[in-house]
Amino acid sequence: MPTGPGKYTEACEQARLATKADGVLLIVFGGSAGDGFECQAPAEIAARLPAILEETARLIRQEFARAQHPERN
Repeated sequence: MPTGPGKYTEACEQARLATKADGVLLIVFGGSAGDGFECQAPAEIAARLPAILEETARLIRQEFARAQHPERN
């Protein structure tokens, strides 16, 4: 993962400070600087990002499946 300032560094920092979070992953679609992402997190959290994103993807797929078949809920 690249380090250093990116196109959404300021927005990510604002979110981290506003939420008093240990870390933030910001994913932007169609933003003022185009698509992109920014991560501000300590190394131990950043190292867990692949697992966190895989679990998030699983939950999103599960929610979409529920929405498409509400009779199964």
